[in-house]
Amino acid sequence: MPKLGDVLFYEKYEYEDGEKSDKLFIVLCSDKHCLVLKTTKNSRRYKDAKEGCNPHKKVFFIPSEKKEFFYLDTYVQFPQIIEIPVQDLLKGAFYKKITNNESALSAKFAQAIKDCLRYFKNDISPVHWDLIFSDSKNSPSIKSLHDLASRFGKK
Repeated sequence: MPKLGDVLFYEKYEYEDGEKSDKLFIVLCSDKHCLVLKTTKNSRRYKDAKEGCNPHKKVFFIPSEKKEFFYLDTYVQFPQIIEIPVQDLLKGAFYKKITNNESALSAKFAQAIKDCLRYFKNDISPVHWDLIFSDSKNSPSIKSLHDLASRFGKK
């Protein structure tokens, strides 16, 4: 089962304009649906992007020298999220097109990409938002932690 930070390869991915080419995706989460983000090595649209989250450019930049799976500078494109039903992955419907490259981004980079998505809450469907950040639902808020600390005289 794919997990956060896994890199998936899609052979002959079809773009909105009908053009096809090989594409790498980064997994955000998987449960009933595997949510992924597209990547690109084309820097034209992302000139002057700094390493990491670039919300104003709608991209997360991973320089090649970071050795995070990618051999070339890579840009994770926001906020478009692509949904792949996990049962399709398991049944083999995507078997010839999507395969796990047996590699993943480090936990640090994967979490940073996920955190960067928070800038795009208004651009992400509520259903996808809940799937991506479901682990945050049960975690305490900063306010509740401060309230608890104040009860025990901690700051």
